[in-house]
Amino acid sequence: MKKTFTTVMPDRIGAFLEANLCVTELGLNITRVSYNKAVDMHMLFIEVEGSEDMLALAQKKLTDLGYLSDDRYLGSVLLLEFRLRDEPGTLRPVLELIRKYELNISFISSAADGSGYQAFKMGLFVENGREVSDFMHNAALLCPVRIID
Repeated sequence: MKKTFTTVMPDRIGAFLEANLCVTELGLNITRVSYNKAVDMHMLFIEVEGSEDMLALAQKKLTDLGYLSDDRYLGSVLLLEFRLRDEPGTLRPVLELIRKYELNISFISSAADGSGYQAFKMGLFVENGREVSDFMHNAALLCPVRIID
């Protein structure tokens, strides 16, 4: 089982090391880490894989450290793939929709492969499940979209 922790890292040397120790000492594996200073200089997403019991214990340990205590950051990262024609301007409606729903992009990756399409992978930080459903419906009207994680 995987879980993404949306942590609030203190501005001090070794903060990520402390978070790493919390999860790895429980035998959990960090499968993905995402940080973007431009989005938020303290927010770090840590995806961890392990048993449900150990993930719950990791959540408690991270909370005890103060890394999960700020209610402003309750939410999760939704990893999506937008399949867009490889033509000028096709990304713009998707970005406008993301802005309309006030979602933050925490990760983005794409590269042309000569097929005439690009698969834009984006991590969107979401806080409201109902809004996500509405967003996904409207995004699907623009282009094929799928949830990766």
